[in-house]
Amino acid sequence: MVDELTTDHRKALALLDRIEASSDHRERRDLADTVIAEVVRHAVAEEMHVYPAMREHLPDGEKAVEHDIEEHKQLEGVMKRLEAVDASEPRFDALVREMLAGPGVGPVDRLRDRLAQRGTG
Repeated sequence: MVDELTTDHRKALALLDRIEASSDHRERRDLADTVIAEVVRHAVAEEMHVYPAMREHLPDGEKAVEHDIEEHKQLEGVMKRLEAVDASEPRFDALVREMLAGPGVGPVDRLRDRLAQRGTG
């Protein structure tokens, strides 16, 4: 599961890079809609599978989960704004950049690091 979620993260970043590289407004909109759907699916998977493990295996796991939930809320707000903006508008580019600059080390990475330290990952 952890590897799948890591792959999801890389795919989302690749889609965002493709949006930045494209000059075709329709393609950019389609890619944005795809990345939004993928990020939402990814977030649900984290909530179902990663957060319980974080609570169990990380020191201050509950605090880490609360932090990640707050990051998800912020990202959700960016995605909602991105959905409402036409791909030809400069604001679209700013929102894509905001998504690219989003959270660095995510819950999957923290959990993997912790399990590796304990020799269980």
